[in-house]
Amino acid sequence: MTERHPDQAWLDALAGRDADGGSDADEARRLREGILAREVVEPPKVATFDPRRESALIARARHEGLIAKPTFASWGGWQGLAALAAAASVLLVLGFLLRPGRPPAPETVRSGPGGIVRIEAKGAHDLQHLIEGELRAAGVAVVVYDRLGSYGLDADLPSPVPAEVREVLRRHGIPVPEDGALKVEIVEP
Repeated sequence: MTERHPDQAWLDALAGRDADGGSDADEARRLREGILAREVVEPPKVATFDPRRESALIARARHEGLIAKPTFASWGGWQGLAALAAAASVLLVLGFLLRPGRPPAPETVRSGPGGIVRIEAKGAHDLQHLIEGELRAAGVAVVVYDRLGSYGLDADLPSPVPAEVREVLRRHGIPVPEDGALKVEIVEP
């Protein structure tokens, strides 16, 4: 038979298990009955967030001197001023960039090595397709390509260059190539 710890009978009686008799076990049973007999009243539920209670606690803490009264410096000091200045700058720049009635930016045309004409224009991709459509309407076979942010057109112009094709090139500021090989690259400014 195994030996029991002297306090084990008391713990068993307190837990409600059958325990060997004895004054300690009787005391534990009476303690258990007293604990179970007492009336437990649940406290009222407190809302997770109660704005009135929060305001009252903050007012009390201010009154007791635990929280300083709100001042200009309490909303960030120089950091708050820096944030305000940054926000004002962003709004100013956006207002400048988004103001209505600005005329479109002019196209910049430059010829480069190998007879490539470079055009800088807003809406470069749309301009590429506009020029392509106009040249095709004038009877020129055009190859279009996109490469590393530039939109290109290649075409072999007929010799002599018809007046209709010359007009399309003039409208877009593209010089008529001497060898008839038209190479144009359009990029965003």
